[in-house]
Amino acid sequence: MNRLHSVSIIPDLCVGCTNCIKGCPTEAIRVRDGKAVIDDIRCIDCSECIRICPYHAKYAKTDDFEAVFKDRKKLKVVAVISPVLYAQFARPVSRFAVLSSVKSLGFDYVFEESIAYESYLESIKAQIHEAEKTTAHMSPNDAMNFLPLVSSTCPVVVRLIQMKYRTIIPRLIQLEPPMESVSSFARQELQAQGVDASSIRVVYFSPCPAHNTQKSYPLGMSKSSVDLVISVHEAYSRIVRIIEDVDVGEAIGHDPTIRCSESSYLSCAAIGGESELVGVSQFLTVDGINNVMDILNEIEAEHLEGISFVEPFSCFGGCVGGPLTVMNRFTATSRLREISCEKMPPEAEKCIDQDKVKSKPWSVELPDNKAMQLSDDIVQAMSKFDQIDQLLSILPGLDCGACGAPSCAAMAEDIVQGRADFSDCIILRKGDK
Repeated sequence: MNRLHSVSIIPDLCVGCTNCIKGCPTEAIRVRDGKAVIDDIRCIDCSECIRICPYHAKYAKTDDFEAVFKDRKKLKVVAVISPVLYAQFARPVSRFAVLSSVKSLGFDYVFEESIAYESYLESIKAQIHEAEKTTAHMSPNDAMNFLPLVSSTCPVVVRLIQMKYRTIIPRLIQLEPPMESVSSFARQELQAQGVDASSIRVVYFSPCPAHNTQKSYPLGMSKSSVDLVISVHEAYSRIVRIIEDVDVGEAIGHDPTIRCSESSYLSCAAIGGESELVGVSQFLTVDGINNVMDILNEIEAEHLEGISFVEPFSCFGGCVGGPLTVMNRFTATSRLREISCEKMPPEAEKCIDQDKVKSKPWSVELPDNKAMQLSDDIVQAMSKFDQIDQLLSILPGLDCGACGAPSCAAMAEDIVQGRADFSDCIILRKGDK
C-alpha cells in the first residue's frame, strides 16, 4: 500500500474507461496505456472512484484480518470499534451482542470509539464559543474572517483542505480524531494494569480507507496510536457467523475488558450528530465530496454569513455511508439513530475518567501538499501558467477524456509538466489528417 492513500486499482479489471477520471474531485486519476493510474499526492481517499467504477477495478486497501492475531501469545489485542459497526445489524441484534461478538473473535479488550466524543465535542464547543466571543462586536463581513469553524472529524476533508484550501486551515478544529484519542486511552489503561507497551496491539474497525491512511500517514500528529485497520465490512462478515451463539450477559457490564460510551455519542457517525450534540445554533452540515467542495469555496470567498460551525463529511450520510460498510446509508442511519436513543442498562455504565480520554490539539502542523503547485519557483510557475493558457486556446475544449485526462485543462497541465504529449489529443490528431 502507498502510505499516502489506501485506494488501489486492479489492472486486470480496468478497461480504461473514463468514469473514474471524470468522477475524481481532485483529478488524481489518469488513463495511461489503457489502464487507470492514481497520482499518489493528489488522492485523498474519498473513494468516489470505487463507487463510480462499473467494473469494480478500484478497491480500498486495509489490513488483513489474519494479521490481527499474528504472534497472538505475546500480545494483548485491543479492538476500537466505530459506531458504524452497530448500524450494519438489523433488529433484534443489540449493541451489546455486537460488543460481545467482537470479544469472541479473539480480542482481549473492546473499546468504543464513541468514548472519546464527550471530550472531543466539549473541545469543539469551547473553540466555537471563543470564536463567537471574539466576533461578537464585529460587523458580519469582519466576523467571516474567523467564522465558521470547520470540523476535522472526516480525514478526507482534512486532506482536501490540506491540498486545495490551505487558507481554511486556521478555521479547522485542530484536534486529534476520536479514533486516536480512544486508542491512546486504551494503551494507557492496559499499561496501568501492568501490560508492557510493546505488547499492546490496537486494531481499529473502520468504515472508510482514509482511516487506514491516517494510521500510516497521520495528520496533526507525529505517530498514530493505531497499529492495524480492518474494514467494518470484514468485521461484519465474521461477526454475523457467530453472533447468534454469543452470550450477551458478560457484555452488559460484568466484563471490565469491554468499555462503552453513553448511547447518544454513537450518533456522531451520522451527518448532523456532532452539530446536534455540540449544541451550536448556527451550524451547517454538508455531505458528499462535491458538496463539501462547494461549501469550502463559499467559506474561502467569505460568503457564509452567520454560520459558526460547519460539519462536513466526504461520504453521503457521514461515516455510515462509508465505502467499507455493508448496509445502505439510509437504513444504517435509521438503525444508528435507534441505537443512539437506547438507554444504557445501569450495569453497563462504567465510569470513565474523561481527563484520560481528553482530545489533544494537533502536535504537528499540516505539511504542504504541493499537488496543485506548478512549481516551487514563482517565476517558473507563472511561465507554466501562461503555457497552459496558450495550450487551452489550441485544445478543443470538449473535455472528452479520450486523452486519459479528465479535462482539457488537466491535459494542458500534464503537457506542461511533462506527463503527457500534445499528440495524446485524439481530436487534434483527427484534424491533422
